[in-house]
This record gives sequence, structure tokens and C-alpha cells, in this order.
Amino acid sequence: HSRGRRAVTTRVVLVGGGLANGLIAWRLQSAPAVELTVVERAATLGGNHTWSFHDTDVTDAQRAWLAPFVAASWAGHDVVFPERRRQLAGGYLSITAERFHATLTAALGNRVRLGTGVRSLSGNRVELDTGEVLAADLVLDGRGPGPVPGLEVRYQKFLGQFLELRDGHGLDLSLIHI
Repeated sequence: HSRGRRAVTTRVVLVGGGLANGLIAWRLQSAPAVELTVVERAATLGGNHTWSFHDTDVTDAQRAWLAPFVAASWAGHDVVFPERRRQLAGGYLSITAERFHATLTAALGNRVRLGTGVRSLSGNRVELDTGEVLAADLVLDGRGPGPVPGLEVRYQKFLGQFLELRDGHGLDLSLIHI
């Protein structure tokens, strides 16, 4: 530090503990100049989700910082159609909500406020359901989009299933049924 200069701390409040805000918190939590708080209404971060992605969806550097969240990975896929089957190379990784929650809460400690609802928020202020007010330099609302007049959203839905087997499954690759 130069003489006469003081360290500047930025207060950031992330409202919602889903994937987007969780990954933002993960990246900010090691920044010494950031005072970070994550506010989540549920009892855990990440909800009840499993997020999966292809190895090529992210760079090597991004994959390295995502690594602590990855619960399972495969070197390729078996893609099964009703009358065809094809094996594809390329990594596939999955992040479970349980792993996401455990990794983030271990890193963030008391900077996570679980079971905490939000009454109102603005760009620099969050009023909790308890009446407590958190002042911030930046508030990010990651609770999901609300209705937007005139906006028509399309999406793709996936169904992932977890199976508990008595014996091993014998699969080396992820299995995608179409």
C-alpha cells in the first residue's frame, strides 16, 4: 500500500443460492477486497438439481476451478436411439446439488445465510424477512427471472435418474437414451 492509501472493501450481497450465484460466490470468495454474503431462502444451496456439461463447454482453466464441484465424470457417452446405438468420445461431467452445497458452505462459512427470506431489495440494499437490512455496494438478484411482458422463452428439458443397484452397473461411459 502507498502511504495514505487505505484498502477498499466492496460489499457484495448475492440473493439466491442457485448455480449462477453459487459460481459467482465461489470466484469472489477468495478476493481479499470483497466482503461477500449469500442469502438463500432454502435450507441448502443449489436446490435439488444435477447440472451436467460436456468437457468442451468450458476452457481448461474453467474446468480447473469447477473441479471441486464435480461429483462424477466420464470419458465419453453411449448414445442409445430406439434402433441404433453410437459411442461418442468427449468428457461429460456432473455437479450434484449435494456436492455444490457442501463445497460452497465449506468455503464460505458464515458468509452464507440459509433459511433467510428477502422482503425487498435494490442495487445496494437487501431487506430480509426478519427486518434486518444488509447494505452493499452491489446486490445481485439470482432468484430467477420474473415475468417479462412480450418475452417468450423456449427451453430444453432433461430428465436425469439416479438408480441404486445391488450390483455394479458395468458402464464406463455416461448413457444417453433418446
